[in-house]
Amino acid sequence: MPRPPSTILQEYLQLYGFSSQEFAQISGMPESEIRGLLENRLTFTALRANHLAAVFNTNTKIWLEDTDNEEVETGPLS
Repeated sequence: MPRPPSTILQEYLQLYGFSSQEFAQISGMPESEIRGLLENRLTFTALRANHLAAVFNTNTKIWLEDTDNEEVETGPLS
């Protein structure tokens, strides 16, 4: 079943043990932006997808659309 990008972000934060504040420091994204994404108040743009993909070593595509991607369960891309 497809999962929204906000759910995938939450799963990655849990997988890596990051709080929204820690992730903001690592990614260079404002914490308010991270919270906005998690709460579905902000959309996942190409720029945001690039930041997330760089930090989590993923494809930007998973952040830009609802997906049935199993990547969280198997770990980041090599």
